[in-house]
Amino acid sequence: MHKPQKDRRESSDDPQHLLREVLAGFDRYASVCASRDSVFKGSRSTREQEQRAFDELRQIMDRVRQRSGP
Repeated sequence: MHKPQKDRRESSDDPQHLLREVLAGFDRYASVCASRDSVFKGSRSTREQEQRAFDELRQIMDRVRQRSGP
């Protein structure tokens, strides 16, 4: 018996998709912050990288707020 395939394109309004997007954004930000004080100079993040990751996380949160309504 053939199982129906789930549509590979997830709706950006799907709560599970939004949750995964928020978690991924937070993970990126946390990773950049954690590498700021790395023992290895080559793997340290810069303030610009940290700011970019934070800005991306804010954009994700803004999208979530817009989709969740007033």
